[in-house]
Amino acid sequence: MIYDIKNINFRYPASDKNVLNDLCFAVDEGEIVTILGRNGSGKSTLLNCMLGLLKPQSGTITLDGRGISEMREREIASAVGYVPQTHTASFGFSVTDFVMMGCTSRIGLFGRPGKRERTDAEVALNELGITALYDKPYTEISGGERQKATIARAIVSKPHVVLFDEQTAHLD
Repeated sequence: MIYDIKNINFRYPASDKNVLNDLCFAVDEGEIVTILGRNGSGKSTLLNCMLGLLKPQSGTITLDGRGISEMREREIASAVGYVPQTHTASFGFSVTDFVMMGCTSRIGLFGRPGKRERTDAEVALNELGITALYDKPYTEISGGERQKATIARAIVSKPHVVLFDEQTAHLD
């Protein structure tokens, strides 16, 4: 089992109402799970809890058999790829360099990507059909192309699971 979510409850500090209430589910290898709900119903909050970015008031989240609250950020990042709803481009990195940033958990914060990471990035770009963007600045590509590049960045490190928040946003 990749994820096991048991009885989690989450409430933002400024609220007296739970966003997540006694939520339970599990995700096994190879499964595709879709969480549907209205805007503001807690889908992104759930993903942030699953990433260890938010801590539920109660309940447990295990990732690959370990409590997520006991894992280091790098361990979580190695096991989980993440595609946010939107990604704002700050710097004009090439698309390939942007994708290789997905390898940070594997090479370390101050490490430099090598031949393996470049090859992995090329494979991810090819899988998503965006090899034509290889050298283009990330800041100069369309929203749909950015979404595909962000997906490539999420899968380049070969995580056990990929979490998508609004995965079809900006895609044709």
